[in-house]
Amino acid sequence: MMDLFAGRRMSFMKVTPVILLFLFGILRCASTPNSSRRIAQSDPIYYIDADDGNDSDDGLSESTAWRTFSKIKSKKYDPGTGFLLKRNRVWHEAFYIKSSGSPDRLIFVGSYGDGALPQINGSFDVAVQVWNPVSKNIWSTKLASDQNEEPEKMFVDSIEVAGSQLKEKASELNAEGQWAWEGLGGGTLFIYSSKSPNDWKKKIEVNVLRYGVDLKNNQYVSLKDIEVTRSRDGLRIGGSNCEISNLIAKENTINGIHVSGSSNSLRHFQSVQNGLEFQIGKTGRTGHGVLVDGANNEFKIFVASNNQEDGVQLGPQAGGGNVFADATMRGNGENCFDIKNGDQEIVGGDLGSDGESSQDCIIVHKVPHHVSILGTSAFSTTKGPVVSVFQGARVTLKNVRLRSELSSAIHIDTSAGNQSSILNSMIDGGGQISKVLIDIRGGKDHLVKDNSLTIINGIEAIRIVPTAEATLENNRTSSSQ
Repeated sequence: MMDLFAGRRMSFMKVTPVILLFLFGILRCASTPNSSRRIAQSDPIYYIDADDGNDSDDGLSESTAWRTFSKIKSKKYDPGTGFLLKRNRVWHEAFYIKSSGSPDRLIFVGSYGDGALPQINGSFDVAVQVWNPVSKNIWSTKLASDQNEEPEKMFVDSIEVAGSQLKEKASELNAEGQWAWEGLGGGTLFIYSSKSPNDWKKKIEVNVLRYGVDLKNNQYVSLKDIEVTRSRDGLRIGGSNCEISNLIAKENTINGIHVSGSSNSLRHFQSVQNGLEFQIGKTGRTGHGVLVDGANNEFKIFVASNNQEDGVQLGPQAGGGNVFADATMRGNGENCFDIKNGDQEIVGGDLGSDGESSQDCIIVHKVPHHVSILGTSAFSTTKGPVVSVFQGARVTLKNVRLRSELSSAIHIDTSAGNQSSILNSMIDGGGQISKVLIDIRGGKDHLVKDNSLTIINGIEAIRIVPTAEATLENNRTSSSQ
C-alpha cells in the first residue's frame, strides 16, 4: 500500500508546454473541407485568406478567396454552407455569422492549407499609431474599440506586460513601461517612456475585441481547427447543438471559452493562460479556462491549465446535465472545477491543484445539487483539499484516485448536504495541516465503502464529527512514512 500511487506519480507533474504540444499535436494536422460536416455535394464552400484574399472576389475557391469576415457577417447563409480560413494567417477582427444550420446540414467553419491554425486575434497593434507627447515621458495615442470598451492586457513583442505595470489613470504613471487607458467607446492609451514610442522597434498590442468567435444564438454550427487569442472571451457559445473540436483558446483576458447555451459538444480543445492577475481598479484575479452557464453540454478530452482563476467554472446560473470527460488540468490560479450550481458529472481525467495560489482541486458549493465524480485522478499540493463539499451539495466519488499533501483529500463541510458517497477509491496523503484524510463535518447518511486509504504517520484516515453521520464499510487502511 505504500506505493499506492507510484505508477502514476509522473502524472502529478505540472503540464509543460512540450507536453501540451504533444497532447494536442492533432491540432496541427491539416483539415479537409468536408471533415465533421454533414453536407450535400452542391453546398457552397467559401475561402478566406487574410493576406492574399480580396473581398471583391466571389470567395468560392482558394484563388478567389475573400480577405476579411465582412461578407460572412453581412448576410445569412443556408444550412450546409462552409467557411474555410487559411492556415498561417491572422485576423484582427471578430468572427460571427447570422446563420444557423440544421440537424442534417451543419454550417461548417474550418481551415485549409498547411501550417499553424488560422488565428483570430483580438488585439490591436498600436505601434502603427501616432504617439503624442503629453508631459515629460508620458505619451498618448487614440484608439478605437470593439464591444470591449477597455483593453485589459498589453503585449510588447508578444510578451505580456505584468499586471503591476497597468494603471487606472495617466496621472499614476511614474515608471518606465507603465500604461493606462482612459475614456470609453474609443479612448486614449497612455504610456510612460523615456523614448518616444514612435521610435520603438517593437510590436505593441492591446486587446480590443469583446469576442474572438461569437456564436451567440447559432444552432448546428461546426467549428474546427481554429485558434482564438487575446480577446476578452475567446469563444462564446450562446446557441445550441454546436460542435467544437480542435480549438485553441489562449491569452484571452477573461475566459477562454464561455458556454451559456445548451446541448453543445466541445472535444479535443485546450484553453490555457486565460484571465487577468487583477483588473484595473479592482482586486483579485479573474478569468477561467471554461465558464459554463448553460445546460446539457458535453466537454470531452481537453486541457484547461494555467488560467488565472478556475480551469472550469459552472456559475450560479448554470443548468444541470453538463458532462466533463477526460480533462487535464494543471497550474490554475484557483480551482480545477468550481461548481456553483446544477447536477454535473466529471468522468475520468487527470486533475492537479498545483498553482502558486491554487485552492481546492474540485469544489462543490453555493446551492444544493449533486455532482458525480467517476474514475478521476486528482491531487492537491496546496492548502486546499482535493474535493470540498459545501452549502447543501452532495457528491458521489467512485473509482477515483486522490492524493493530498497539505490538506484533507476529501472535506465534507458542516454546511454540506446529506448522502455523499465515497466508493471503491484509492486515496492517500492527508496533509500536515488538516491531519486527516477524509474529514466529514456535516450531513447525514454518508457512505464510505470499499476504499483503500494510505495515510502518513500521525494522520487520521477518517474523522466524523459527532453532529455528522456516515456508514463505514470494508475500508482498508495502511500507513506510509
